[in-house]
Order: sequence, then structure tokens, then C-alpha cells
Amino acid sequence: MTITQMWKWLSFLLFIVGMILAVLGGIWWWDTAWIALVLALFGLIIGLIYAIMGSKESNTLLVASIALLVMTGVFAHITWWDIGTKIDQIISYFGTMIAPIAVILAIKALILLGTEKK
Repeated sequence: MTITQMWKWLSFLLFIVGMILAVLGGIWWWDTAWIALVLALFGLIIGLIYAIMGSKESNTLLVASIALLVMTGVFAHITWWDIGTKIDQIISYFGTMIAPIAVILAIKALILLGTEKK
């Protein structure tokens, strides 16, 4: 296993653990600061790995991140058994992990765009 593969495996593992933490946090532990902090740190690490390794999926991840962040709060009107609030909290926690990734990849895209040779 090469170093690049190990870093990509680490980013994948952090992403999966972050998704599980977002779901568990959204269902059982609402408004818990430590979950948001851990998810933001996971996102920062994942974003740096994607930016440094020059992954081909960076643009796709950036577009998916923007789409996910736009969806925050849309399920609040589903009041049956408080499901809408739980779904919104899951998406909010997931967005907490995705936002640093999106910021890092957007900065990288802007730098690459500005340094592109014509």
C-alpha cells in the first residue's frame, strides 16, 4: 500500500466515521458541541488530504458539498414524531463536516484557476 493510498484510506475512514457520528448525533445527541467540533476537524483533515493529493473527485465533491449545504433546514416542516427535526439535525451535523472540505476545495479551485497558463 502506497502513502497516497493510505491517505485516501484515512480520508475514507474519517468520512464513514463522520457520517455515523452525524446520524447518531442527529438522532440522540442534539446540539452537542463536541460532535460539531469532531466533525469539523474530520472535514478539515479530509479537505486537506483531497487538496494535497490532487484527487480527481475534487470538483464532484465540491458540487455535492454545495448541494448538501443548501438542503439544510428543508425537513423542519415534517412534524410527525419529530422526524423532520431529526433529519435536519443529521444534515446539519453532516454539513458541519462537509463545510471545511468545501472551503478548502473552493480555495484550491480558485488558486488553480488564477494560476492557469493560457
